[in-house]
Amino acid sequence: MTLVNSQGCDSVATLNLAVKTISTSTTNISICPAQLPYAWNSNSYNTGGTYNVTLVNSQGCDSVATLNLAVKTISTSTTNVSVCPAQLPYSWNSNSYNTGGTYNVTLVNSQGCDSIATLNLAVKTISTSITNVSVCPSQLPYNWNGNSYNTGGTYNVTLINNAGCDSIATLNLAVNAVSLTTTNLSICPSQLPYTWNSQVFNSAGTYADTLVGSSGCDSISTLILIVKATSASITDITLCPAQLPYSWNGNSYNTGGTYNVTLINLRL
Repeated sequence: MTLVNSQGCDSVATLNLAVKTISTSTTNISICPAQLPYAWNSNSYNTGGTYNVTLVNSQGCDSVATLNLAVKTISTSTTNVSVCPAQLPYSWNSNSYNTGGTYNVTLVNSQGCDSIATLNLAVKTISTSITNVSVCPSQLPYNWNGNSYNTGGTYNVTLINNAGCDSIATLNLAVNAVSLTTTNLSICPSQLPYTWNSQVFNSAGTYADTLVGSSGCDSISTLILIVKATSASITDITLCPAQLPYSWNGNSYNTGGTYNVTLINLRL
């Protein structure tokens, strides 16, 4: 541009105008949720997204800075397990558990963030049962749950219940006694035949009968039957007519003859 100076002559003025540039920058960040809030350029960010701030660069002009903030996800997993008491302690993710419950462990997933693993541990129950049985000796051996028992007592077997765990079955086996009775009896021959327990006996001897006792088992009754002997005696008497009537064993006789009376001897 040409101007006029103080002397009235041309004055040539030249302008050199320089326009400084605006600078920009982009920052890409991926973090785990546990790292929030994220601090950047004096700002705090609680969620992922794209954020811009305007700063002043070294030339004194605006510098636009962009943050691309990505928040990686936390992974979770749940494991449901049912075990029998015999399987305790239960090992899971390097931990050992002695009782049922809900347990959590924090691991690191493929993105380098927390992975919350949950274990729901259920402990199934052991079932028990008791069987009380009374049998007669003639019913031995007694069979129960695939086993054979020859004497009374308490016996246990371990089975598998419908939950797949141990089932403890107990047998209380009682063996009822056989009752024994003996009857000693002495009778006279005139009392034969002798009836005992609906049986008829015509002679002396030892007899046994099997009945059912109050326990429902055999009751062995024994009869020892003794038949006592009949005694006989003869008395010869000679007397004069003047001695009649003659008294003998409570009877009076007026004439000679042979007479019999039945008495009770001294043998019981």
